Amino acid sequence: FIIPTIPKQTKLSYDSYFPKHGIIVAIPDHWIREHQKTDKNYNSITFGDKTVCNLTIETKFNDQPVELDGMEEQFFNSLNTNSSSNHILVKSREREQIIVAGYSAIYLKLNILSWTELISHVVLLARGNYSYIIIYNVPKWLNSAEQTLLTNFLSSIIVVTPDRLAEARRNHTLIPSDKNKHLLLRELDYAKE
Repeated sequence: FIIPTIPKQTKLSYDSYFPKHGIIVAIPDHWIREHQKTDKNYNSITFGDKTVCNLTIETKFNDQPVELDGMEEQFFNSLNTNSSSNHILVKSREREQIIVAGYSAIYLKLNILSWTELISHVVLLARGNYSYIIIYNVPKWLNSAEQTLLTNFLSSIIVVTPDRLAEARRNHTLIPSDKNKHLLLRELDYAKE
């Protein structure tokens, strides 16, 4: 059994991940990409430290505008579905309204029992038709040592122009037609910009 060492000053970098749906989270330089799933409207990527801690960033473009409360309900429904098949038990949870990158968000702290006892720090953020879920998992025995890294993750979040909006702006600039103007206005509305 290897006990991970945590660098006192973990350097975060924006170089390793830039999702198409408009959010950036800085990742520790020494972490690696563990898992990635991407399709047209959904992107999920997990980074980890090769031991026991990981950070998952899920971004999604939805057909309708997203409300935070509905997003929270959907998150717990998904968690309950996965819990029964993966033998996961949520022992306790805390909830707090926070501001992340200028947007209203929900912060959840979940005490989860699976093959080990984990603390999951979850941030739910909605922006028009875009939804973002950021999950930082850390073993309970390591949680207090990781609080600085959690704070750094949260303060590193940047909401940027989604690819769809950037493309609509580029097309409207290159060919300023009524069609391209309409597409640009639609994308501006989707991203609430």
